[in-house]
Amino acid sequence: MKKVYHLLFLTLVFGVQCTSGQTEQTGMKMLTPEELQEDFKVFKAALWETHPALDRYVDKKRINQLFDSCLLSLSKPKTEIEFYAQIKYLLSALQDGHLGSRASEELNSYFSQQALLFPFQLRFLKDKAYVVYSPYASLEAGSEILTINGKSVNLLRNQFFKYIMSDGAITSFKHRDVSIKFPFYYFMLYGEPKEFKITFKDNAGDVKSTIIQAEKFPAMDCKFKYERPEKLLDFTFHDDNIAILTIRSFDYYSLRNSNENYTLFLEDTFRKLKSKGAEKLIIDLRGNGGGMDTHGSLLYAYLTNKEFSYYKSLHNADRQLTSSDHSNLLTQQARSNNFGGDVYILTDGFSFSTTAEFCSVARSNERAIFVGEETAGGYYGYNSGGSVSTTLPNSNIAIYVPTIKYILDVKPSAFPDRGIIPDHEVLPSITDIILNKDVQLEYAIELAKQN
Repeated sequence: MKKVYHLLFLTLVFGVQCTSGQTEQTGMKMLTPEELQEDFKVFKAALWETHPALDRYVDKKRINQLFDSCLLSLSKPKTEIEFYAQIKYLLSALQDGHLGSRASEELNSYFSQQALLFPFQLRFLKDKAYVVYSPYASLEAGSEILTINGKSVNLLRNQFFKYIMSDGAITSFKHRDVSIKFPFYYFMLYGEPKEFKITFKDNAGDVKSTIIQAEKFPAMDCKFKYERPEKLLDFTFHDDNIAILTIRSFDYYSLRNSNENYTLFLEDTFRKLKSKGAEKLIIDLRGNGGGMDTHGSLLYAYLTNKEFSYYKSLHNADRQLTSSDHSNLLTQQARSNNFGGDVYILTDGFSFSTTAEFCSVARSNERAIFVGEETAGGYYGYNSGGSVSTTLPNSNIAIYVPTIKYILDVKPSAFPDRGIIPDHEVLPSITDIILNKDVQLEYAIELAKQN
């Protein structure tokens, strides 16, 4: 009786109960309470023993209450997808974007080959969701989705957000992630309906309804395709006075695989800038999920003419690190070909990790004007430094736990649990997206021309 009351209390007071709310699915592996509890204990131990700062955004007392709630819910058999939803829920509640999880190979195979899914792509823009592409004559691209099987899009979005890992109170990444993975989140939480009754507002503003049959992933007419750019690093002159530097990744392996040398590229870029005499530089970091820490500090070294501090401190679960562990703890030196003109930085909900920390230092030193969307990484830093992987013994779910707490040497912010909030928030419309119109870059160019 006390356990039931305790669980009800946690649900009412904290708004949490570690259950997925999903109906039973066929074809799903069932786990016994004993198997679930064993996996959960392994999961909890991996977090507490490895993570450097579980309480970075969430009080330890509440973390313990979340774990207690989840453990108490494991008294009945569950499918693997239900348990996986619980794992993702708890990871999301810890507000750490570098935490990760991966379902078992069996579950991934079931999702990609057998599961009945929501069959087309949506794009969430703030509190609305739109059809990006649709093979159905009854539901054209650009339509605003209002409800799916009787549930409002806002309700679905808010529900799915609870299962997406992100730093602090940042939602820009969650909007992007749910846009890409909407079929999976619907499958995870609401099972496999054979059809989807959709109410929507068409491009003329009329409210209509249609029924779309669920499809298996291989049969979908619309797959989630994102073309890989030819180059991860690019530099062009818009005109004699405005240059555009695009860095799509700071990741060492991605750059190596595309045969691009980041250090030499920056040297060449800023040499050309000085030679040309351009006074405005737009740095496009949209979609850049991060990579090597030193790539961020090196970029900033080309934007200043004086030495600077980058990291304030780093520590793992055992000790505080020193400059012999990481060169970004040293005082950083400006590069000889540094740029002294105006800088405009483009960011979005995928600007994360190394990208976000570079942006924090640039914002703290008032070195740039930011255009676009809030970064995915926290302003003061994050937890990363390589992850330790643990596979749970019964469900075969893998979890990834970061090992180092990063604290940036930046000035205080009025929003300690947020990313870098742009000076000029610019969101594309669904029409811009469908037509591939880059309104954020266009805005930055016009801003550079006016200043």
